[in-house]
Amino acid sequence: MGESLLSKIGDFLHANRPWYKLPRLLGMPKLVEIRNQLRQENLHDTEDPPLKVHEGPVDEAVRIGRTNNGTWNDLKCPHMGAVGARFGRNVPLSETFPDTARLLEPNPRTVSLELMTRHSFQPATVLNLLAASWIQFMVHDWFAHKKGSPDDVVEIPLDAADPWPVKPMKVVRTRLHM
Repeated sequence: MGESLLSKIGDFLHANRPWYKLPRLLGMPKLVEIRNQLRQENLHDTEDPPLKVHEGPVDEAVRIGRTNNGTWNDLKCPHMGAVGARFGRNVPLSETFPDTARLLEPNPRTVSLELMTRHSFQPATVLNLLAASWIQFMVHDWFAHKKGSPDDVVEIPLDAADPWPVKPMKVVRTRLHM
């Protein structure tokens, strides 16, 4: 099926119900359409050099199965989503810059305490498998960064009453490139 046919099928099926309320095989064309639209209009490659588009035949084993390193999840761009690949961004890297002067505004420790401190149990009343998958994905991103030098740290100032054992808090800076 071409992308235009998938788009037409997705639009037809989505007219009455959202993709997630359709049977799986009927909702998939809409998801493919949404993914293609996001890639075309929103996601920017952050790899240097940029990822290469694969042209030509695809080995049957990767077409119907999964690899242990995440390659070939996208048959048109085999390295996308693979181990060590960078995430796509909504803004091209050429239009971004570090605001080092205001890096700690607001203070990340204050934000963390305000958002994450619980004074009483708060049950998760709506949580599904998609949330669990997202959490696993994000935890990998949060903790699997390659560390820089232990001497290259970001010092986060703490209030005198903060229970953190070492003041200021020192966080090893993430390396710029993998």
